[in-house]
Amino acid sequence: MPPSGTSGAARSAGTGCVTHRRSFPTFDPDGTLAELRRSEYGRLDATGQVYLDCTGGGMHAASQIERHAELMRTRVLGNPHSNNPTSLAATELVQQARRLVCEFFNAPPEEYPCLFTANASAALRLVGEACKFGPRGTFALTFDNHNSVNGIREYARRAGAGIAYVPVVAPDLRLDRAAMTDVLRSADPAARNLLAFPAQSNFSGVQYDLDLVDEAHDAGWDVLVDAAAFARPICLICLALMWSESVLGLCLGCEIHGLLVRRGWVTKDEAFEICVNGVCDVPGPQQAAALGAQSGG
Repeated sequence: MPPSGTSGAARSAGTGCVTHRRSFPTFDPDGTLAELRRSEYGRLDATGQVYLDCTGGGMHAASQIERHAELMRTRVLGNPHSNNPTSLAATELVQQARRLVCEFFNAPPEEYPCLFTANASAALRLVGEACKFGPRGTFALTFDNHNSVNGIREYARRAGAGIAYVPVVAPDLRLDRAAMTDVLRSADPAARNLLAFPAQSNFSGVQYDLDLVDEAHDAGWDVLVDAAAFARPICLICLALMWSESVLGLCLGCEIHGLLVRRGWVTKDEAFEICVNGVCDVPGPQQAAALGAQSGG
């Protein structure tokens, strides 16, 4: 029973757990889940709340916060990408995070660089800027894509490319697969075509058949998979968008998103390179002298 002094909601939640265990004695027979709930998510019972999630916005565990606080308390970290000790330490942590994300998604890091961005719109803006649409190309997306995906539509429109929305069908809100096949087959395979769809719908919770990736690829399409709510290992083709809440279990009011981009997908583009690798190098005296000699100064 919850200790005295706890809120009525918390006491009710504790009573509910006891009732559940009595009604379903074969559920969690050794108490593993109950211990996990107590040690990592005890705030649920302490506040008498139920957290129901269907969008990939997982709760953080208590141990995650404790370990991160310990890291911040014991390490001295600077801005990544510089050559001083604190910056090198931060860079190593960023690189470690990239490696772990690639490992989680079964994406070989030598083939799929992981790009961290401020939010979903920033990640998808990179895709829109790098995807060289043309008048013969097509951008196709499903009705239940995350709203941020719609931003790519404007890059396609400005380039004169076609835009196709593929509907979902009531009552289950599943993809109209026949309509999708028609869209894929009607495009010019020699042009730049991009299909965007969620591995799991953020709206309905429906999980898409990932065989759609192969069907699109065979028809001459590149594929952007929104893996936010799905958030488990997938076989990647071109691009995947991920949310920190989904992969890390951190839903703290701040957004860190990322892209997994297959090497070779992006045509060499100076603006894209600057955006991805946005670092300003200030030369020291020796470098400045060398640059001056090269320029004839």
